[in-house]
Amino acid sequence: MIDEREYRDFRAQVDSLGLRDLKSYLDYGKRVRRGEGMGELHQWLGRILLDDDGVYNFADRARAFVISCCEWAAQRMVRTAAIEPAVLTVAGPLGRTRLLRLICGEEGDAECAALLALLRDQDHKFGGWINGRASALEDGEDTEAAQGLVVSSFLARLEKLDPVVASVGARKEVEEIRRQAEKSEERLRRELEAALDRAERAVGKTESLDREAKELRRSLRQDKENGEKLRSERSRRIKVERESRDSVEELRRLREEYIKLDQRLRETAGRGGGVNLGDLTQLPSGQLLGLSDGATREEMDQVRRSFAAVFHSDRATQLPSWVGDLFDQLLGAVNSACDRARR
Repeated sequence: MIDEREYRDFRAQVDSLGLRDLKSYLDYGKRVRRGEGMGELHQWLGRILLDDDGVYNFADRARAFVISCCEWAAQRMVRTAAIEPAVLTVAGPLGRTRLLRLICGEEGDAECAALLALLRDQDHKFGGWINGRASALEDGEDTEAAQGLVVSSFLARLEKLDPVVASVGARKEVEEIRRQAEKSEERLRRELEAALDRAERAVGKTESLDREAKELRRSLRQDKENGEKLRSERSRRIKVERESRDSVEELRRLREEYIKLDQRLRETAGRGGGVNLGDLTQLPSGQLLGLSDGATREEMDQVRRSFAAVFHSDRATQLPSWVGDLFDQLLGAVNSACDRARR
């Protein structure tokens, strides 16, 4: 659950977030351009926004929040396109965070149309992006209906820290928001239970294959005098043992990945989020780059390219987002060392 201090940092991130940074997060821009992978994106956004275990920091939540609001606002823009905007009076400063919260939390179509118009006037780039998403939805692009529950659940949490709904005079049903949040969390719990059930079935299948393999080996030892039967049973044994090895190896790999990920998440949570490369950046440039004193510019350029080939964030697009963040920080340290060495 986000606290008041984190909410201030979260709000600063949202208000300063650029469209280019937003489109690169979770390949949002590529997914929109290709018109595929949006359902998977919405699932990631839900995990990040409703994370209660401290896995994701406020910067991740800020990006997930803005993307979710853009998608939700685009759907509302389609629904309110032909509606006359209401006349609203909003008290106090109206930054991007507050405006997005008002848009996604507003139930009245006329009021929402007025807030969307205000967003387009105040923030041309984001307003234009949302308008383009709305046009895509009008052309029949598929949407994720469950995303509305995730946004509503997260808005309900923010409302407890910094109430904004009442500032536009709209009467909200707080119990309904809470009910939607509980419904969304219950759905996520059911998905987790289903994943655990699949893992248990995989373990059971592995054990069953192991037992079958043992029986086949015993049968082959007893019938080794019968050549034709031996060849038939051997083929079956090889097939079953291969399936057993594949299942065991897949289960072993899955367990190792879970253990590594759990260790990384615990280490990240213990450090308060983010990757600390302070000790690495304090190394002398030659030691960090693996170069001797007096290295030429061409040698430094070659080292820079070698690092980039290994640690470019594009190589981590199928992995969790913190891997890409780690690669970016490593390349930043390498580039800084190269710049220092050239002086």
